[in-house]
Amino acid sequence: MKINDLIKDQHGLLYSSELMFSIILLIFIIGIVANLSDDLNERVLSEEELSSLETIAIESTDYLLSNPGNPENWEEDDDLGDGIVSKNIIPGLAIKNKNVDNGEFFDESASDEMIMSNTISYNKLIKIKNNYDSLVDRNLFNDSVHSSMAIYPLNSKLRPIEIGYDFGNEDDNVNDNDIVTVNRTVKCDFYS
Repeated sequence: MKINDLIKDQHGLLYSSELMFSIILLIFIIGIVANLSDDLNERVLSEEELSSLETIAIESTDYLLSNPGNPENWEEDDDLGDGIVSKNIIPGLAIKNKNVDNGEFFDESASDEMIMSNTISYNKLIKIKNNYDSLVDRNLFNDSVHSSMAIYPLNSKLRPIEIGYDFGNEDDNVNDNDIVTVNRTVKCDFYS
């Protein structure tokens, strides 16, 4: 075969063009499939993270409302007034029932049934408000999430008590899709 015969051969050139077009098309299809797979994996992870965040929020809220904290008299710690918070304090807002005879709390060996259901201590709430970053963000959440609390009184003339992270701050990079809200109706002993 001579060079002139190779130049006149149109079939080989056409075959090479088809092969190149097929390879480009195959790479394009593989790219689309990889991108779709990556998006799907990201959505699944995002849903799992949100589900985990919801679980953390619900369990933490339930803990705060149904436990007096550890130690039970954590709000009486003198260092809290100075902003010094021990890592051993796990806050709780629940109130233990009082013994009718002497006005004292039941002894420590009493069961969890002695905790007043859905009732929170105003004194503990104020202690948390003054030391929120240390008590809640650090001791309860290990600085893994931003959190806040708000108590809205039934009497609309009273101002709500808002504690913690300000999610309304426009300067932060908080994704609105990553915010979880947990609502509970509670009684508060404002006059204690």
